[in-house]
Amino acid sequence: GQSTLNILIVSGWALLPLVAFSALSIKTVGMKYGAMPNADEAPEPTLGGEGPRRNRKLNDQWLDETVCFGLKRRFVVPASAQAFFIGTLLANGMTVRYFSLYYTQIMKFDPIQLCALNVVARLWIAGFVQVIKPLLPKIGRTPLCLI
Repeated sequence: GQSTLNILIVSGWALLPLVAFSALSIKTVGMKYGAMPNADEAPEPTLGGEGPRRNRKLNDQWLDETVCFGLKRRFVVPASAQAFFIGTLLANGMTVRYFSLYYTQIMKFDPIQLCALNVVARLWIAGFVQVIKPLLPKIGRTPLCLI
């Protein structure tokens, strides 16, 4: 009710100095702006380097372990990372029109692969809608949207 809203508003105002401090503590990156390099400007690690970054090869035995639904870790980890990344993009308000840019610029899809991805995505959505349609009368439209 109204008291809950008031608590949320007051706590938000109470946290405002912390938000201001955090915003003012942000450091710029990039040699153009300061002394801290960004990811593109950082030097590549050398093969004979010292410390924990020296041996960067992944263990094949660890990668070949079966971890989920009979799938090997070398597939599950990157697939789940991509799925969660796309979910994060959607949750942060990334609209569908930017996915083409993401797949062509970052994932290096060619036009045929991008077209195939769009076709498969539309068919997957259409098929999934048909599969869950019988649940509509049982649980209602709003809970079904959350599925």
